[in-house]
Amino acid sequence: MMLVEGDELVTLCVRGREEAVGARLRLGEGIAGHVALRREPVLIEGHVDPKEFPGSPTGRRTSRARCQLPLVHRDEVVGVLNVNAAADYAFTEYDLRAVAVFAEQAAAAIANARLYEAERAHVAELIELRHEHVGGAG
Repeated sequence: MMLVEGDELVTLCVRGREEAVGARLRLGEGIAGHVALRREPVLIEGHVDPKEFPGSPTGRRTSRARCQLPLVHRDEVVGVLNVNAAADYAFTEYDLRAVAVFAEQAAAAIANARLYEAERAHVAELIELRHEHVGGAG
């Protein structure tokens, strides 16, 4: 799972390739950047064409199918969900619809978590201002 930070996607959660955590990709680059910019899911099997997805590694091949979906909440892209199929499995339209439902829920959860953190920081700031005001009045 990659989340939007400014004009980049940052890899935050990975299963099986933990070394990828923290990797950054500009919006519009690679498959995930393409998905985030265009807000359209992508199904890929085999070779990734760097002409179709600028910024993708050249000649990259995979025996596994992949689908990548934008995480959109209230018309804002918050990230991209990447799902790799098990060996010798091809995603179907049914799979894509099922993963899309999960992506919608994940996007809402991410947006809610961000809102919670912003409100928590705001409350902490107000408490600090209150303490400064009360402490300065004595």
